[in-house]
Amino acid sequence: MSIESDIGRLASWCIEGQLTDERCAEVTAHPSFERAAHFFVSNMMVTSQADPGLRGVFQDAAHYIAAMMALYLHATGGITLPRFKQACTQVRTMSPGRARALLYYLRYLNWIVPVPGTRPQRYEPTASFIAAWHRHLRVALQASAIIEPAATLVLERLDRPEVTERYVQLVAMGDFATAFSTPQTPAILRIFQQRRGATQIVMSLMLTANDGNFPPVGAIPFSAAEVSRRFQVSRPQVRRVLMEAAREGLLSRKADGAVEFHESARRELRLFCAGQIARCLIAAAFTVRQLPHAFAQEALAPAAIAAEADRSGVTV
Repeated sequence: MSIESDIGRLASWCIEGQLTDERCAEVTAHPSFERAAHFFVSNMMVTSQADPGLRGVFQDAAHYIAAMMALYLHATGGITLPRFKQACTQVRTMSPGRARALLYYLRYLNWIVPVPGTRPQRYEPTASFIAAWHRHLRVALQASAIIEPAATLVLERLDRPEVTERYVQLVAMGDFATAFSTPQTPAILRIFQQRRGATQIVMSLMLTANDGNFPPVGAIPFSAAEVSRRFQVSRPQVRRVLMEAAREGLLSRKADGAVEFHESARRELRLFCAGQIARCLIAAAFTVRQLPHAFAQEALAPAAIAAEADRSGVTV
């Protein structure tokens, strides 16, 4: 397959405006969606457990959004408390009163540092933050390439600072735009945002083997003690997450301790994964559009040229 045809296929993902449920449903209908979604969730879990910063922000959606928001603000004028408060207002589900605490948390992770002599105080991302987020988004794009193989165009060039920086900025902007443009928050995301550890608990349930279904259908074995140890969340907090999810009508507890997703939760979780995959593809498509020189045939490194030739059957 030629670079030109890959670029043409990616161009179909240059979606302007809000990502719709209809477009996400198209992703869930793809024959490889279950494999892509399972790869996405399982590798996010592995990546987060290997990095203390990612492990911290993956425990709930509010801290994840704060990290994404910091990257978005850095790319669009700088990270300051007033801008962070304004961004929280736009997200709707986050109170501006949390802005200072969220900034402190990112400082605690050593993900942002103050820029001396700036008023209002400005912060910039650290190298550890950028490196962690690059690893996170690389894995997400690998999952997305299962749905659209042309995304390997960007994957092959993520060792180039220009390409990586633009791709990360575009993902952050897309995530932020989705966060503040959604008029109603799905029940599963309310759980993610409101309860510490909820994201990791729910994702671990999604990965339970169950006849190849994603998320699983039927009873899922569950041990609060094991989950508490694995994700460093107290047992009472684990119980609160499950109780809140049950109140939202997302799952049921069984007499033996097992849990079962309701169909509404399975639908929301599939759309959530599809949205993450789609936003990565959209960011990849706009990266190619905005940096055409980085994706010209002559810009390929020798190894990439050889790989491209092998795919197309051309002798180099």
